[in-house]
Amino acid sequence: MDLDGGGKILAAQIPAEARASFRGVTYSEAETIALGGERGDWCTRGDRGTDFRLIANPASVPTNWLEATYPASQVSSVNGGTGAVDQAAGGAVIGAGTGNSNLSLGTTSSTAVRGDANSS
Repeated sequence: MDLDGGGKILAAQIPAEARASFRGVTYSEAETIALGGERGDWCTRGDRGTDFRLIANPASVPTNWLEATYPASQVSSVNGGTGAVDQAAGGAVIGAGTGNSNLSLGTTSSTAVRGDANSS
């Protein structure tokens, strides 16, 4: 690589991917291909919740945009269970709403206390 007078790489020698820029948020394929740009640029597709990177020119060709997919972030284990953990699953773990809950909630002025209060 050649350097300029200040010891920096000449702009013409920097690969397009290194000059990549965020092009914005789009909500359809038509909006994405209308962005323009150069190889390496990227955008977020608000309708899909993923990012698309321009892998070849021209930007007006839909197949030149590669969708970045991300693996699901599943919980490895919660109380012996795996996979997605939601509010219902969390309630089931403590037995809430099943008639066998060991969770006691104060419901009146005499049973409701501060979370840091000692109830014994």
